[in-house]
Amino acid sequence: MDFSKLGQMKEIFEKAKDMQENIKKMKDELDAKTFTGESGGGMVTVTMSGARKCKKIEIADICLQDKEMMQDLIVAAVNTVISKIDEEYKNELSNRSGLPNMGDLPF
Repeated sequence: MDFSKLGQMKEIFEKAKDMQENIKKMKDELDAKTFTGESGGGMVTVTMSGARKCKKIEIADICLQDKEMMQDLIVAAVNTVISKIDEEYKNELSNRSGLPNMGDLPF
């Protein structure tokens, strides 16, 4: 048996463990952040955590007069805040040293 490569294998596993810990730390930090998305020029505002938990929805009084408009604006605001969260995760992954470019991972 050739054991000459065991040192290299150990180093690879240590680097993988460090990378995993870095990603977990980054995810925990981003999950704790708050993100806001709006639509209709601010008529609907949705606030979510980075873990995609809805914290608050604000709806302007004028939206209450048109149910379909309100529904469309809520959907648009939710989609906007989710896009912001996804973008922040991608940016953090690419900016953190020691982490590879993960492309379009769905976080």
